[in-house]
Amino acid sequence: MKGRRFPGRAPLAALILAMAALPPAGAAAERGRPDPGRRVLDRGESASRAWRRATPQEAGLDPKKIAAGIQDLRKERGAACLVVVHDGLLIAEASFHGADCARARNVKSISKSLLSALVGIAIGDSLISGLDQNLGELLPKRMAKVADKRKREITLRELLTMTSGLASTSFGAYGDWVASSDWVRYVLHRRLLAKPGSEYAYSTGNAHLVSAILTRATGMSTLRYGRGKLFVPLGLRVLRWRRDPEGIYLGGNDMWVSARDLARFGQLYLQDGAWEGKQLVPREWVRESTSLHSRGWPERFGGYGYLWWVPEGRDGEAFFAEGSGSQYVYVSRPARMVIVLTCDLSAKGEAFDRQVQGIFQHDFEGAVPSATSRPGLVEPLSPRGSPPRGVAAPPAHRTVARKPLYG
Repeated sequence: MKGRRFPGRAPLAALILAMAALPPAGAAAERGRPDPGRRVLDRGESASRAWRRATPQEAGLDPKKIAAGIQDLRKERGAACLVVVHDGLLIAEASFHGADCARARNVKSISKSLLSALVGIAIGDSLISGLDQNLGELLPKRMAKVADKRKREITLRELLTMTSGLASTSFGAYGDWVASSDWVRYVLHRRLLAKPGSEYAYSTGNAHLVSAILTRATGMSTLRYGRGKLFVPLGLRVLRWRRDPEGIYLGGNDMWVSARDLARFGQLYLQDGAWEGKQLVPREWVRESTSLHSRGWPERFGGYGYLWWVPEGRDGEAFFAEGSGSQYVYVSRPARMVIVLTCDLSAKGEAFDRQVQGIFQHDFEGAVPSATSRPGLVEPLSPRGSPPRGVAAPPAHRTVARKPLYG
């Protein structure tokens, strides 16, 4: 009968599609270890809609520069998928080493920037009163068990700018943190190494506190809130997302999204948070969160906004989300362009990232006539060499004095 479902008798075509959507064998576990915290989350989420396409020539771009950028990335070790969008049109897509741009991958810390968007939405919904609310107000039960009263004054703004002063849970400390039984408690009991708001120190623990704050403020999981407010309206499909032992979704890591869907997120931000006639993210939040607020890691990525990176000399022009292994969602306002690059999860080093950013700016942005010859662009490394392996923790830097516009 039409419309009737029979358990255990799914159509063959649907079964094939479901199997094709699964990650390749071994991809669900980094370094060969299975992770019980990951699970499939595709039920109830919208499938990605197709991008409108145009050739570089049709979009008024320099096809030679676009082709050169693709060729340069093809030579880079570990590159997987590239998606380039200009004026809302997909003008280039390339897969390297057998990758599939429509298949979800672990995009690592790109999830921090998605989390930033949810904070802006929650503030717009009046679920969080502003960025200067402190942990004593945002997580009162948790903070009642923390002996150091100074930690209660850490603000949401300081978590988002990585200036909480708490010892980092990233890099060498990451393994012990995610092996603990209570991730929020672990972060809150880290040593306070600097006065909150005074120094930048990258830490995924800061972002995880933000996820815990969203969970409490919205009365639902970060994923459920994100689905209703951002992911489904945008057509962005989260295939998997890791949770901590208490069920809080990992703020800032281990989210599985396709390169094509990440391009939708970048385009949303290029459009100041508007999508198909609806303001999904407050415009003021998009502008403020992608502006420079702390020094960040200038040697490798530039300055830092609210869980977004801001290239050196490009404040107000360009910004990007980045994840371990060199996953990128790069947005250029002057070029009206979104560039997504996903890679394997191997550590690639500073030389790789500077090379990639140079390709983005000189080849892809440079293909737009009105976006060329601007100061502050990253020069691609020359001659090209094998980037050093390993990732070093960024040094602490003093924050940039900036009057906040939002929150």
